[in-house]
Amino acid sequence: MKRWLASSVLLMSSSAFSAGITGYAKLASNYIWRGISFTENNPAIQLSANYEHSSGLWGNIFGSNLKFAEPTLYEGDSTREMDLTLGYKKALGDIAANFYVNRYEFIDRSQISAFEYSTSFSYKNVTFEYNYLPNWFGYNSVSHYLRLSGFYDIDAKYSLIGGFGRNEQSKTQRTQNAEGTWSGVGFTSYWDYYAGLQVKDGVFTYEFLYTNTNRKTISYATGNPAEDGQYARANDESLTVSLTKFF
Repeated sequence: MKRWLASSVLLMSSSAFSAGITGYAKLASNYIWRGISFTENNPAIQLSANYEHSSGLWGNIFGSNLKFAEPTLYEGDSTREMDLTLGYKKALGDIAANFYVNRYEFIDRSQISAFEYSTSFSYKNVTFEYNYLPNWFGYNSVSHYLRLSGFYDIDAKYSLIGGFGRNEQSKTQRTQNAEGTWSGVGFTSYWDYYAGLQVKDGVFTYEFLYTNTNRKTISYATGNPAEDGQYARANDESLTVSLTKFF
């Protein structure tokens, strides 16, 4: 999940610094992106392929079905996502740096597709990342996202994973100008967090992941972002189970 945990583990863990082509096929009970469901809490089928050159240059293509849980934020549903990422990574011992650009491409809602610019730094099993999204899927709000994540291998079969992130939006209150252009994402800036267990049986990787946020929706009846906390909390809590085959 360059879009969530699975892709960040694939791209930023120590195993991602070997040269060649890697990938995975994944079946999950939910598609979680920074604490938000991108499938209305329904299952997702995802494919990813990653190529790395010995110079440190790399590219990734990612595909998934999706259905936004809050279609009013996106002026209609999208059902297919196909992303392309290009980057450069460099490792020096236990320290690794990664710089990359991702294109979120929503095939049947191209007007909400967007570029994101990211960097991450890892030390052993811990990764800090920063993501800059200059236009939140067509809604004229700048997003800054920070995440600290890590994993701990209990043994060759079991691993604990966890992390937390901060999504800071420049425009939270939803407004529409005289030309009909929407601005503002319709929810507060928020924290998200996750914790889970990965189980590897030599063929598949099973993952059990708890995710939640403190994100709150904003009533369209008010124009005062200072009152964000007065409105109902979004229903972001999820327990996601997935089955992944890495190649």
